[in-house]
Amino acid sequence: GEYSTDFELLSHGSGGDVSKPYLDELPGTYSAQLEIFEWLDQLVSKAGQEGAIAALDYYESIEWLSTESRDDLEEFVNGLESATSADASLGISDHRESLVYVARLTGRLRP
Repeated sequence: GEYSTDFELLSHGSGGDVSKPYLDELPGTYSAQLEIFEWLDQLVSKAGQEGAIAALDYYESIEWLSTESRDDLEEFVNGLESATSADASLGISDHRESLVYVARLTGRLRP
């Protein structure tokens, strides 16, 4: 896929040990929901809805997300208005940012 080289660079840049925070489900708290909206809004405003969904599919394929959490996130994306017809492609820094969100959201699930 178009992202695979990005991820290789991403994992290479971190010494090759990107630990995969596997987001099994979305945290239900209000503050977590705000964080999810903030993250997805960034993806949509940069890459449009299709680009954001493609990124989520990619994150599922590399096991950052479970199928369930990707489905839930895609529902959020479909509910977000894409203000512009943004179609810029996401770069490594965007995926790094996503990884930070995934890790933070995963952390919220753990007591």
